[in-house]
Amino acid sequence: SSHLSLLLSLLGLALATLLFADATTFRGLLFARGAQGAASAAVLCGGMSLIAETHEGRLRGRAMGAAQTGLALGLLCGPLIGGLSFERLGRVRTFRLAAAILGANALGMVGLMGLGSGEGEAEMVSLQHTKESGLDGRKGAVT
Repeated sequence: SSHLSLLLSLLGLALATLLFADATTFRGLLFARGAQGAASAAVLCGGMSLIAETHEGRLRGRAMGAAQTGLALGLLCGPLIGGLSFERLGRVRTFRLAAAILGANALGMVGLMGLGSGEGEAEMVSLQHTKESGLDGRKGAVT
């Protein structure tokens, strides 16, 4: 399911970010950057697929637009925040802080997606049944 793949890719991104904290050679930094790039791409794909699965019609476009806007803001503000963190905390603590934020995000996702209780899967089955039956969720409306 996209829930699990998104969660695993986010944890992979946190681990790749931790690699930066401990990398001391060019080869280590290169490996950490490759791992972080792969995990970041997986997070983006997993996030978009989760939005596509859970949003219908016009709401899907708006949700994807909001997600892409958040990505753009992160790309815009990230270097500034990272630079200030680097000056105040140093290299190792800056990367560990980023990894901790990613880990906290993963824990929040577990709670929001209902992975622990199986609620997320039940919602997906219900959504799939609605799509297959031709009903769009409005009373008496057939697509």
